Amino acid sequence: STLLYVVPSIAPNTENARDLVVEIRDLLSRRSNQQLVTYVSGETAMGLDYDNKIMHQIPKIILVSVTLTFLLLLVAFRSVLLPLKAIVLNTLVTVSSLGFLIYMFQNGHMPGTHPQALNVNTPILLFCILFGLSIDYEVIIVSRIRESYLRTGNNDESILDGFVATAGMINGGAAIMITVFGVFMFADIQIVQELGVGLAFAILIDALIVRTIVVPLSMKLLGRLNWWLPFSKSKSRDSLSRHKNI
Repeated sequence: STLLYVVPSIAPNTENARDLVVEIRDLLSRRSNQQLVTYVSGETAMGLDYDNKIMHQIPKIILVSVTLTFLLLLVAFRSVLLPLKAIVLNTLVTVSSLGFLIYMFQNGHMPGTHPQALNVNTPILLFCILFGLSIDYEVIIVSRIRESYLRTGNNDESILDGFVATAGMINGGAAIMITVFGVFMFADIQIVQELGVGLAFAILIDALIVRTIVVPLSMKLLGRLNWWLPFSKSKSRDSLSRHKNI
């Protein structure tokens, strides 16, 4: 066996170094045969392989997260449209947070940092954490709205009751998490900074815009379609009230 060292004049975590690894691997694959087996290792190559593995797993992680979220909310809310709406809104919040991170870190607008690519772990960690936090908010507010709707049968009144009852709780919790995650920006580790800033920004958008404006407004526009569930026998308001009293 032969060990050949290739020492480039550029930093190992740069895009040019990764391009060099790809070029070397392509060259060796075209010249290898049954008698010659070649491998390319090193800091750059291992980082490139790790990133590729993570990227290939992202679609699977997203599919499992979205499917389980839909099924759990379907059972909790007894509705088809509300879980779909929650998934769409959570996705928009996540995408907006990633866009903010790209602007701040990758484009170099974050004070004290220089332009560099986002850590490959940041998008998937941000997605998973935000989905969990956003679903918590969704369950809190929509559960209260559903309780009021089962009691009164009035969609608009139920939205108002649920919003008034949960606004303080949601905004208070959001303020605490924004403060905690915001402190992460003072860390010296790139991924910690990215997660802290991304989560703080996403929770701010989620609490101020999504849960305060978009969720109540969309539920008002949907009306009784909020509680549409195929193959489900609807109960009258009197029977629901009687069941609750029992």
